[in-house]
Amino acid sequence: MLETLFGGILGGVLRLAPEVMRWMDRKDERRHELVMFNKQLEADRQRGDQAIRVGELEQDTARITGGLSALMESVKAQGQMTGVAWIDGITQSVRPIITYLVLALYLGAKGSTMYVLYTSGVAIPQVLQNAYGADDMAMLSGVINFWFLSRVFEKR
Repeated sequence: MLETLFGGILGGVLRLAPEVMRWMDRKDERRHELVMFNKQLEADRQRGDQAIRVGELEQDTARITGGLSALMESVKAQGQMTGVAWIDGITQSVRPIITYLVLALYLGAKGSTMYVLYTSGVAIPQVLQNAYGADDMAMLSGVINFWFLSRVFEKR
């Protein structure tokens, strides 16, 4: 009788074993599908973010290109002569006059600084050293480059 009972139990367990294995396999399969679904969502999110960035870069590029085109057109328009001598003369004299005014203001500021330093008892070599620094040399170089190098490029 014990053998019959033991055989029945063992038969039931062996009959349930494939069902338990299928249940565990389905559980792993669902977990795997969930992981793959999450990875797909992340990939889609990254593709969407990248598409947004590409769109923003294209808009920025279009905006910059449009701005440069407008600047080029305005510079071209400023360089054209009208045929009226006095208007063309004024147009051509704007940059030199502004340069002279800026240079006069700059020299006046530097001269007054040097005067104040000298009258306060600072020696002349020290006055010159304090009055002209790297920024002053950069400004002087910029003005010289503007007027002399622009002629080189205009001749070409």
